[in-house]
Amino acid sequence: MNQTQEVWFRTSTSNAGVIIDETDNTTGNTGWHDSQLEVHGGYLYFSAWTATGQNTLKIGSATKVDDGLWHHA
Repeated sequence: MNQTQEVWFRTSTSNAGVIIDETDNTTGNTGWHDSQLEVHGGYLYFSAWTATGQNTLKIGSATKVDDGLWHHA
């Protein structure tokens, strides 16, 4: 299944955490979860499951996003 997710966010905290994630059920129990968009160390990281499903591929942005301004992802 293909899907598109987009979001506007604003933070002044360098480790704001997860913005978009996927969990194993609708109630949020954490049998597993995939952090798909998160702010860590002031940078935005996108992630996706690898083909084997064993590891997550993380791609970071080159621009800091902990500046208190609105950003679109």
